[in-house]
Parts: sequence; C-alpha cells; structure tokens
Amino acid sequence: MESTGAVVNNYNVIEDDNIPDGKAFIYEITAKNGDVTKLIDILSSDEHVKYISNAFVTSHQQEIGVTPFVVLQFEENVTEEQKSNLYEKFNVELVKSIWYEKVRIPDGGDVFAIANAIHESGLVTCSSPDFF
Repeated sequence: MESTGAVVNNYNVIEDDNIPDGKAFIYEITAKNGDVTKLIDILSSDEHVKYISNAFVTSHQQEIGVTPFVVLQFEENVTEEQKSNLYEKFNVELVKSIWYEKVRIPDGGDVFAIANAIHESGLVTCSSPDFF
C-alpha cells in the first residue's frame, strides 16, 4: 500500500487564501497525474479537515468554488414542522432565513448530494449549493 507521504507527493499544493480569524485556509491542489481521488480520501478522514470543495474554471477562466452551504426556497404550503423535519433528516443547520433559506451542511458532507436530495424532497421550489 502506498504511504500517505507518497500519495501527497503526487500533488502540487499552493496556499491560496485564509479566513481572517486564522481558523480556515484555502489551498489550491492539483494532481500531477490529474487524479485527486486518493488525496480527497486521505483529507476526508482527517479530523482537522471540515470541508473539501471542488473549484471549477469556466470557459472564460473564471474560478467558481462551492461553500458548505445549500440555498433553498420552500414551496408556499410547507409548514414549519416539515421544514424542521427536512433539516433534521439531512442534518443541516439553518443559518439564514429571508425569502430563501441558507443551511450549513455537516462537516464532511457532500453539498451537491444534499442539495439534490433536498430538491427531490418535493418541499422546495429550488435547492442549490452556494457558489462563490
């Protein structure tokens, strides 16, 4: 089996940015062979890593990232109890409620899978990962 050090040596890692409180850092990681799967597996099992996100580059070279939040809007007839049950089912935490809801996914969660599952619940008009 390949050691963690050997796997990590297969990647280019650049510290890209950090959050002002010093508790979160953003790294740009590219695989020398184009495959980041093994590194994602390693990082996902590290208790210090709270969220891993892909970044995308558009055809206009615009970088788009994904936060650990889902933005959604409930159907008009959805009750507070149904909302609460949905949050509990997906283990998400409500962080903002205006004309839309913004929920935080659990550490290590898959924001795309959770946004899709919420959409498929039939309780929302839309559900999308929060992009930046």
